[in-house]
Amino acid sequence: MAALVAVWITINSLEVAQSLAQKLVTARLVACVNILPQIQSIYMWEGALQQDSEVMLMAKTRQDLLPQLTTFVKENHPYQVPEVIATALIGGNEAYFRFVRENTNEL
Repeated sequence: MAALVAVWITINSLEVAQSLAQKLVTARLVACVNILPQIQSIYMWEGALQQDSEVMLMAKTRQDLLPQLTTFVKENHPYQVPEVIATALIGGNEAYFRFVRENTNEL
């Protein structure tokens, strides 16, 4: 049975987040994307402290799709270095996990 992951992606606006989420789901790289509309990010970039309002996407998918998903995000994201990080889903509602597996591409 395919291992599942949750993937976090930050992006600059709600509109861009919605567009990227729709593309990811349509391409069946993810089964579902939750959009958290307002977060604050503080980070170093090119030697300077930055603080920005961003949008957080949390996508659920199969672990074996993570390389394809990462490439897709990099090709469809406005940032030079988009955040794409994943963590394993180690337990939860098996019916939901089945939904994720059934709604993502098989390699």
